[in-house]
Amino acid sequence: MKTLPQLNRQETDRSGNINKFPGDKPDRRHAYHILTAIITCLISACIGVGCGGQARQTPPPTRSSNEFHINKAQPHLPTKNLYVGTNTVTAEIAQRPIQISTGLMFRKQLEENHGMLFVFAQPHRASFYMKNTSIPLTCAYIDSEGVILEIHDMQPFNEEPITAEHDNIQFVLEMSQNWFANHGVTTGAVITADSGSLSDVFIPTR
Repeated sequence: MKTLPQLNRQETDRSGNINKFPGDKPDRRHAYHILTAIITCLISACIGVGCGGQARQTPPPTRSSNEFHINKAQPHLPTKNLYVGTNTVTAEIAQRPIQISTGLMFRKQLEENHGMLFVFAQPHRASFYMKNTSIPLTCAYIDSEGVILEIHDMQPFNEEPITAEHDNIQFVLEMSQNWFANHGVTTGAVITADSGSLSDVFIPTR
């Protein structure tokens, strides 16, 4: 009786998965497994970083972030008049990341009715601390409409961050400690500038 030649077919286990290649040469099987491993690694890497994008967005800089700051008092920044209730405040305007991160660090004094307004590009959950800051301060966390949502006292050199309870903080005003209480300013008060709301003046493209 004549025997038919054996066919090179793939054998499967009971679950239907291919488990060997009877007719393939060893080097072909080895190359197949290497190629499979490379493809798996590439797919995993792509998923992990969003296919070339950043894994997460960088939050806006805050005083308690790891942004680089100047290791001395920064030069006085340009000022604007702000209106807090019936009070007029002369505020230095910190907008650039380096200005925000340095803030009032290393300053020795703060004049009466003077402060610093921190302007952020987008609303977020602000977090400020008092690293390298010897002046007792009070900060107001303010939303995009200029409404004071929170007021916090900050102690000199305290590096424990004061994180906002709200996630829509776009401005922070630092004044000498107790300034807000001494001038009858509480949460809910609205801060404006010479030529309109804080957003109109500092974020005109909103």
